[in-house]
Amino acid sequence: MTNNKRTTERFPIQAVDFATLLVNETYMLYGSITNVCLHGLNLELFPASPGAMPVPGDSIRLHSCPKGLNCLMRGAAGTIAWIQDNLCGIHLIRPVAMTPQELEQHFYSQNLTPWAGQPD
Repeated sequence: MTNNKRTTERFPIQAVDFATLLVNETYMLYGSITNVCLHGLNLELFPASPGAMPVPGDSIRLHSCPKGLNCLMRGAAGTIAWIQDNLCGIHLIRPVAMTPQELEQHFYSQNLTPWAGQPD
């Protein structure tokens, strides 16, 4: 679920580890961060119990993140912007304190950018 309101570029990432979300200071959810921009991120949620499904507007805190993202986002607070099946969008309360170019370079230096293969 995307829209054209985005003001900064979204960068796809490929992380081996998973992220932990604390939802409404009540329960934890686990998932894989699929992309990040200065103001938010998308997460593919792992299956959870039916009572542990967030809804748009729920507050979250990133409890842990994959290596390379922890230094940028661990402890970051935000809200669930949207949910579609097992995917969700998170809007961060405070943007990542980098320019888009610095963020892209950070992902590259931490080996978080998806491998694109060899050019033909």
